[in-house]
Amino acid sequence: MVEEDLYRRIVYGSGEDAVLSELFGLETPYSDRAEEKRKQLVVLERLIYAGKADERQVSDYQQLTELLTRGHPRVRGEQ
Repeated sequence: MVEEDLYRRIVYGSGEDAVLSELFGLETPYSDRAEEKRKQLVVLERLIYAGKADERQVSDYQQLTELLTRGHPRVRGEQ
């Protein structure tokens, strides 16, 4: 038996709401590997916004963004 608020969050909320609830005890819905990729993305994003990123860093940023939002890396040169 769970409290009404928790029940509603699990039944009517997102999958993220459910796994982050005290029922599952997870601190994040992401794997350790995904968390590391997200940290890399932040570093690259800061370089880009500061105007200090080179072409490779911009490319890496684009690939990480693709990976983290769509679940697969974009192959270089693919349209």
